[in-house]
Amino acid sequence: MGTRFFQQLQFGFFLLLFGSSASLLTPSITKAHDIYLAQAAVGAANGAECSSALAISWFNNAANWGTGSNQIGPGTAVHICGTITGTPGSTALTVHGSGAAEHPVTILFEPGSIMTAPYWGGSSGWCGVVDMCTGAITVNGFNYITIDGGKSGIIQNTANGTGLAYHHSSAGVFIKGSNLIVENLTIRNIYTNRGSSSSAMDVNGQATADIHVDRGSTNIQINGNTLNDARAGIWADTYGSNTNFFDNTIADHAWQISLSGSGTINVHDNDMSDWTNWQWPPSMYHTDGIIVYGDTSVLDAVIYNNYIHGDLGSAAPTGFIFCTYGVKGSGSGSACTIYNNLLVGTGYSATHDQGLYFHSGNGTNPVGPHKIYNNTFVGFLYQIYAESDATIDYTVKNNIFLGNGRQWYFEGNDTPLGNLTCDHNLYWGGRSYGAFSWGTVSNGHFANWQGAGHDLYGSNSNPNLDSTYHLTATSGAALTVGANLWWLNMATLNVGKASIVGIGDKNDGVTRPESSANWPAGAYGKPWNLTP
Repeated sequence: MGTRFFQQLQFGFFLLLFGSSASLLTPSITKAHDIYLAQAAVGAANGAECSSALAISWFNNAANWGTGSNQIGPGTAVHICGTITGTPGSTALTVHGSGAAEHPVTILFEPGSIMTAPYWGGSSGWCGVVDMCTGAITVNGFNYITIDGGKSGIIQNTANGTGLAYHHSSAGVFIKGSNLIVENLTIRNIYTNRGSSSSAMDVNGQATADIHVDRGSTNIQINGNTLNDARAGIWADTYGSNTNFFDNTIADHAWQISLSGSGTINVHDNDMSDWTNWQWPPSMYHTDGIIVYGDTSVLDAVIYNNYIHGDLGSAAPTGFIFCTYGVKGSGSGSACTIYNNLLVGTGYSATHDQGLYFHSGNGTNPVGPHKIYNNTFVGFLYQIYAESDATIDYTVKNNIFLGNGRQWYFEGNDTPLGNLTCDHNLYWGGRSYGAFSWGTVSNGHFANWQGAGHDLYGSNSNPNLDSTYHLTATSGAALTVGANLWWLNMATLNVGKASIVGIGDKNDGVTRPESSANWPAGAYGKPWNLTP
């Protein structure tokens, strides 16, 4: 007869015995674990389906959360129906309880559902990583909550931004707690900035994010989302070792992903692009793909299989990946492990800006070590840029550096050569006046670089990549120049980047064989039609 039969039977006895008193508290709900909500009550208002949905005010009443069969609790799926319209600064849904392991509370958008307001939530303070903030959906201090857009759900602001009616802090989703998931949503226009011109002066978007993960959160998963138009796509402060941001398509932010906190965080298989509207004023905004800075300790960021592409602009760019620290002297810092990423600078970034930017510790903050394996760099002025710091170690192996005649592959400033372990990389198209600068090597050529003890097993040759930067049958040394790194015991390094990441990730990365004497260089594995 099944679980649902017994649930309904139990609930029938509940109504028989306690129905008269329960009816004073809430409408009769016909499904204990599936509750449907709309802007206002519809039809029978029993929450059985969208045509008889309860009002969202029912969700927002803490009395309707708990372990009772007519309450929201572990295992409940709350379905969002139709259009939810908010007033400026309002919150559509405020969570008042936790789910449980293997039995989360799930907020699920039905097909075509949308939450729309002039601007959602915000804060009277600074809606960044300092002050409490609210969003269209707010989870503050609860655990085991899943927010699932169902691949068609939308959260949006309609009047917050440059030249619009409001200029306010805002978030699409605000979460704080543990074991929280945000997936399959489109969040857009949280702040529509217009900072593409040097005359732009709007700084009011500084405290906006599509998804804000507040300080102290742990076991966070953000995946399968389309995020557009806010200062940050994902603005997170987490701790622990089980936080994962993946398969997101993120565009039109100053920071596509901002990472603070402690412990380890994994960022992979995301597509990130477009900083055009967040370049000016540079006194407020600097543009990054991923910025890593910790809070009061070192944050280990594992960044892999991402496609970061486009133009950081000319105002205040740092890097497609920027590893730095937070407050000087606070103990904050970053240690970045970066692999299998495709970084492609276009527009101004084709010949300017930085692919990877590593901040010094300024003598007060613990930064590094940084590890850089099997990436493909295309364009930029400095493909890897490191500020002077004799306390930071770098390992750089198996990468492809592809230029157009304007690039430095490395600029390490006065960081000693002894801090750099660099080999099995392939270089092509850098500056004819010397593309290697690190420590005692200044504007050196490949022979100078090898003479300094680096890339003794590297190559200075054309990799003949195709239009999508994959290796081909004519890629020559690029097919074998890399070292076999299976010994690092990093399972996700043993497979190359997928051909498509972000929304629609194809999961078709090519395995780098354990038995091979050498690996191919760059983000992708060897072409499938070539013998190992």
